[in-house]
Amino acid sequence: KTGLKIKYVAPPKLTKIANESSGVRVYWGKVSGADGYYLYRRVAGSKTWTKIATIKKGSTTSYLDKKASAGKTYEYIIKCYDGSTPSAAAAKVIKIERLTVPKLVSAKSAKAGVTVKWGKVAGAEGYLVYRKTGKASWSQVGKVEGNSTFSYIDASAKKGKTYAYTVRAYSGSYKSAYNTKGLSVKDKY
Repeated sequence: KTGLKIKYVAPPKLTKIANESSGVRVYWGKVSGADGYYLYRRVAGSKTWTKIATIKKGSTTSYLDKKASAGKTYEYIIKCYDGSTPSAAAAKVIKIERLTVPKLVSAKSAKAGVTVKWGKVAGAEGYLVYRKTGKASWSQVGKVEGNSTFSYIDASAKKGKTYAYTVRAYSGSYKSAYNTKGLSVKDKY
């Protein structure tokens, strides 16, 4: 007698999620033997999962969801497949609030310090202001709480120095991506 053959495909593991300038990037671990992956999304709290992508390469380990709407919180799960056999869904559901990149408006030197202005981001609870000089890394210099103030005065700027400024939106532990170039200004006062 011949027994039934059952192909087992291990479920993938979601590893990371991040807001990028053009969408939400979801990362997972590669599954040995997988032909590809199915990625599902739902608005947090709803019951219905929607398949948003069929990834046709088993070596692919991330996907950019460009259709995630600003200010909404989403949950993602993933399955892999081998031929026509899908795995179970990943045990871990991964969640994020879609926050878009704040639009930088201006950075101007004044007697009180450098004033940085930006545009409103839907769903933000506040904003984080970063500064750098030359090729140094960005470091946070300020935090603006709430979603009604879109400017920050950096009183620690030094006369004669040139700085670049950028801003990230945040909501709880979620953060937006940011303009990596920033706005440059020389402090004149």
